[in-house]
Amino acid sequence: LWQFGDGGQVAGTLTPTHTYGDDGNYAVTLRVTDTTGLVGTVSLVAAVSNVTPSVSITTSALVVEQGQPVTFTGVFTDPGWIDEHAFEWDFGDGTTEIGWVLSGGTLGGGVMTSTHVYPAAGQYPVTLTVSDDDGGVGHASIYVQVSEAPGAPQVTAGPDLSADEGSPLNFTAIITDSDTPTGHAILWQFGDGGQVAGTLTPTHTYGDDGNYAVTLRVTDTTGLVGTVSLVAA
Repeated sequence: LWQFGDGGQVAGTLTPTHTYGDDGNYAVTLRVTDTTGLVGTVSLVAAVSNVTPSVSITTSALVVEQGQPVTFTGVFTDPGWIDEHAFEWDFGDGTTEIGWVLSGGTLGGGVMTSTHVYPAAGQYPVTLTVSDDDGGVGHASIYVQVSEAPGAPQVTAGPDLSADEGSPLNFTAIITDSDTPTGHAILWQFGDGGQVAGTLTPTHTYGDDGNYAVTLRVTDTTGLVGTVSLVAA
């Protein structure tokens, strides 16, 4: 009689095979009883290592229109069928979605589906991360190209700008939007953690030298978004 330390056992063979559903150190015991009732035993340790989940995104690289929902599907497998798994979708635009999958059967695995809407045009890296409860982490990524929807605001902000640290920089932008000419929400992000809303002509002072990615995001009253970027050196 073999007892494998995880509740599993098998009788009648000297050469058993056993599969563990989780990593760990398992005390294995073999108990042999002869026809007179005498017993011999031997023990050993089976050291089982964790395996990182294997992750893939089955959705192909996409081209979608801003404001339209896009559905992503990912799958993972993990030979540790006892493991619990957390997943996170990172949509590349600053938003994420997290959840849990509890595996079952002789091979762990799961399917994760999520729907996301991109309000702004651009190219976005989408990453699916699956983590098991023993520290294994798997990743998969694709890119999504989001095109501007008809009627989205068109935004220009001039050329890149430069100034000395501690000196103010004056930014100027122009909005063109024939569908909704008024009522835009305006947000500047200056690349150093600073931001300002509600104006097309902000002033910003950088406290250190460097190249800063500046983004202007303009949202019209229908929810369509136009963006433009420049560099402040």
